[in-house]
Amino acid sequence: MGRGRGQAIVVVTASLVIAGGLVYAVVRQEATRHAGGSGQGLLVPVTSAIAGPMTPQRYPSSGGPTTPIRTPPRGVPQDTGCRAGQGPDRLPEVPAAVSARVDAAWARIERWLGAHAPATRLGPPADLTRLASAQREIGVPFPAELVASLRRHSGFDQRGSDGFTFPPFYAPSSIDEIARNAKTLCTVLAEPGIDSGAGSWWHGQWLPFAEDGGGNSLFLDQRGHAGRLGEHDNEGSANFDRWPASLTDLLDQTATALETGGPAFGRYPPKMEKGVLDWEILR
Repeated sequence: MGRGRGQAIVVVTASLVIAGGLVYAVVRQEATRHAGGSGQGLLVPVTSAIAGPMTPQRYPSSGGPTTPIRTPPRGVPQDTGCRAGQGPDRLPEVPAAVSARVDAAWARIERWLGAHAPATRLGPPADLTRLASAQREIGVPFPAELVASLRRHSGFDQRGSDGFTFPPFYAPSSIDEIARNAKTLCTVLAEPGIDSGAGSWWHGQWLPFAEDGGGNSLFLDQRGHAGRLGEHDNEGSANFDRWPASLTDLLDQTATALETGGPAFGRYPPKMEKGVLDWEILR
């Protein structure tokens, strides 16, 4: 405890959250002046089983295009949207038009890889029984386009350097990875004081489907936005503006970039490394 200027008193407390191989130090600062006060939280990744020590970052960032959220009265928990174990029992029916678009985009990607990057591995079709159980575990209904995509190609549980990636470096997640990542992010978000980041840093009704291996992911927003696609920044705010509107659009635009050699989303042209697809990042 330390005393600042005037009669302000700053109280600093910290606690640890362990989730998904990451250890987070949740550091809080309470600045009180007379009878009032305000607080801020810092989410500090302490260690990572994969990436090693990480630089402390302020949590959450105030920038980035996000859905506006209402801050509850002081002391009242924010609804994070996390509904673990409460997802639908059955997967949605996939309309024929959705299946046709998704399958056509994947077929274009498969043809290009076979001709130009044959060493690139594509994941196996998802087991639909496991997919339905993951939907229940996470508590988020899977959109039809994601079911259509996963039943053609999911990700690898043991990822290698020769696996397919969406531009610029997002590898499709396996079903187990989708479930694990969603539950891990909700575990962190549920920590008292961190829940104020719901809808900015993460939300329980966001569904991660691809990841970069460093804690960031692509997700589909299931809060009534019909699967709007966004990017989760583990050290900042989610972003929607730089990405296609949906997973189907992501597949279509990825296929077009491969076929034309042009940059996906205006920033990521494809390249090959020893028969494996990679992506450049234009500055």
